Amino acid sequence: MGHLTRKALWRRRLPSILWPLLPIILMSLQHTTQGPNQEDVVRTLATFALVASFAALCAAPAGAGVGSHQVGLDLGASVPSGDFSDAASTGFNVGGVYQYNINRFGVGGEVKYHSWNASTDMKAVVEAVSGAGSEMKFTAMEYDVFGIVNLPISTMPMVTPYVKGGMGWYAPEAKLTTPSGDSSTSNSDFGMMAGLGLEFDTHSPVKFGLGGDYHRVKNSDTDFMSFSARILYAIH
Repeated sequence: MGHLTRKALWRRRLPSILWPLLPIILMSLQHTTQGPNQEDVVRTLATFALVASFAALCAAPAGAGVGSHQVGLDLGASVPSGDFSDAASTGFNVGGVYQYNINRFGVGGEVKYHSWNASTDMKAVVEAVSGAGSEMKFTAMEYDVFGIVNLPISTMPMVTPYVKGGMGWYAPEAKLTTPSGDSSTSNSDFGMMAGLGLEFDTHSPVKFGLGGDYHRVKNSDTDFMSFSARILYAIH
């Protein structure tokens, strides 16, 4: 009876929480009516994950379960996308993450550092223009908040797929090193990301995960995908 009562309360409270967020959802979806592109898809998925997670956490009635605070580290590969793939080769990413989960939903934040070397074609251009030994490198800092919706599979209790979406601030930079000196260009702007992943339960405070995200940065050609292995520790 207690389980049914919590379920009924959750359903009754959810519409009142989603209603103030309806304009955000509509704004994120209105562009797709003109034919979705990559930016529209990322915006829609990111908004869905954030809104669904936030609404579910707020709607959870008292006593529905104690949330879990988790901190962790990410390490993986960052793969340039679109025009950026002409200039940069596959690089790496490393970062830290905080996540708060209640049942199937979670919210969190992360800080990541991404780094790429120049592609073969870009190296040739840089050396032709700036002299032998010249190098171009690309980096980006990522500061974002995100929502996660877990999708448990009853036949695989040790593995939980999830969808993830978020938004935040990105700071890409390009640095040119030449025999005559160094120079760099940088900017910072709003960005969004959406992704999928798997989390592995070890029946201990430590969990492992694998995930992939697509990142779209406004007013920048620095679009990329990141694939990471993650270790999380529950601190409650």
